[in-house]
Amino acid sequence: GSEAIVDVPVEEKVLDNGFGEDEAITNEEPNDTAETKTDVEMKEKETIEVPVAEEPPAEEVGKKRKLSASETLEIQAPSLAKEDTPEAEEKPAKKKKKDSPELAKAWKPVKEDPTDFTGWTYLLQYVDQEGELESAREAYDAFLSHYPYCYGYWKKYADYERRKGNVDVCDKVFERGLKAIPLSVDLWVHYLTYFIGKVSMDEDAEQRVREQFERAIDTCGIEFRSSRLWEYYIKWEEELKNFKRVTSLYDRLLRIPTQAYNTHFENFQEFVNNRIPKEILPMDDLVELKKEMTKKTDVGEDSKKPPGVEESDLAAMESWSEEQLKALRDKIIEKRKKIHQANEIEVSKRWAYEDGIKRPYFHVKPLEKGQLKNWQEYLDWEVSQGIDNRIHILFERCLIACALYEDFWMRYVYYLETKGPEYESQLRGVFERACTIHLKKKPNIHMKWATFEESKGDFIKAGEILTQLETLVPDLLQVMYRRINLERRLGRLSEAEALYKQYLDRLRANSNSFMYTNMVIKYARFCYKILGDFQKGIDIVNEGIEKEKDSPRLYMQLVDIGMQRQPIDETLILLAFEKALSSDMEYDQKLMFSQRKIEFLEDFGIN
Repeated sequence: GSEAIVDVPVEEKVLDNGFGEDEAITNEEPNDTAETKTDVEMKEKETIEVPVAEEPPAEEVGKKRKLSASETLEIQAPSLAKEDTPEAEEKPAKKKKKDSPELAKAWKPVKEDPTDFTGWTYLLQYVDQEGELESAREAYDAFLSHYPYCYGYWKKYADYERRKGNVDVCDKVFERGLKAIPLSVDLWVHYLTYFIGKVSMDEDAEQRVREQFERAIDTCGIEFRSSRLWEYYIKWEEELKNFKRVTSLYDRLLRIPTQAYNTHFENFQEFVNNRIPKEILPMDDLVELKKEMTKKTDVGEDSKKPPGVEESDLAAMESWSEEQLKALRDKIIEKRKKIHQANEIEVSKRWAYEDGIKRPYFHVKPLEKGQLKNWQEYLDWEVSQGIDNRIHILFERCLIACALYEDFWMRYVYYLETKGPEYESQLRGVFERACTIHLKKKPNIHMKWATFEESKGDFIKAGEILTQLETLVPDLLQVMYRRINLERRLGRLSEAEALYKQYLDRLRANSNSFMYTNMVIKYARFCYKILGDFQKGIDIVNEGIEKEKDSPRLYMQLVDIGMQRQPIDETLILLAFEKALSSDMEYDQKLMFSQRKIEFLEDFGIN
């Protein structure tokens, strides 16, 4: 059968580069002129074509059928799936491809540096062209584990599985992608087009497709740039001649601040003016509108009729004059215009912030400072409005564009912490996405996550988080201290001491004087403050002095140990001063120790 083509208004055409929805193929920046007027509107000139699958003829059931998607999608009956064809049975040849030097060469850059985005794109291009299924899956899975916000590659991965005839796997890839980046309007549109074609021959196709549209709308329908999704849903219902459902969709859409809000209202007016009112509104709504009209003006003989005849009058609406129909259509539009005007005010509040978003999609390249500032200010404003679902949507949008910036993840964490225990699961999800995908080597959010899990009583998880961070970013003192003190708080003092020894050995081998000295002091304090073993603390500091003979802090630590004992250990303190004064420290440091020795003798000396 032929394909029905639906023109869906969009903000701008999309370059399928795998990053996100809004990278224009023109050289102009989108929205490069801020609009400073009360009647803010989206001037949409361009459209994309979204194919909508038609019902195939009965004789085509079980045969190859055409699907509605952004390209012609062909799903064949299981017996004709590509993997079942003789060509697909050539396993040895495919295995050779998988182990080929060319494939190894394509993998080499990303194995050496998983952040090499250019290397990943080359690898994916290679496996896509070679057509070896397992190699392609391995590459796509590996790439998307690092960059799940690249919606275009979820699309490519799903399309690859579809071309191979793997419908079930294709479905799973789509589901993974929609879970990873649920606010991707483009990915939803692509999935819906695919789904419409896939179920087009099923008896319950209409219900199932509508469920998927509603799922998409529930997920990202209030996103400011969700216009394409709404228009697709509306056009689909309109093609099925479900005109009352179309009106219901417009009633929902006209209340939502979107970039194309003005276009939506214009489309609604056109829809109303091209239809008989009884086709687009339930009878109860029409009766109510008719009553409102007859209170204000007489239309023909209607005002003279008794109240009980409205329904029969409306049932014969085909015989109404154009004047009567126009009056009713105008009334339908008038009621929505008030909603549209209220929505326009909401759009105008957001317009400056939205206009400042030049890169709403994910990219590995850094964002300009102005972009980061705009996101911060937009979040400030949205949080001040106090509408919870809008706040969450904006945070999620921000995290797509700013996925590599720890500050924005931390800000979302702080916000969720203020919302109470009912948001615990959502908060944990934010931590997991940040720490296991986007910010694997950022210490602050990892330590925040570990603290959160410890506060919830999951000490094992807290330890795992810190251990994983230390594996990726070794030799961070702060992480070492966190691991040690977690064991101490759990009462596992022997484990804490074992960590102290492990870190001292590592830092001694690394010849990191500053970090080594800090760890010696921490370990010594642990020994005499927690374990109550002063002599062990003294021995640890003396070992440290053997390595760092010119460290004023270690000599002062010996003095501190002597001062902590009861009674004060004058012998130890004087010995520490003598060692310091006989060392090779700078003159001003020796002068300081000399002065402190005199001060000590005056205050605590016994003769």
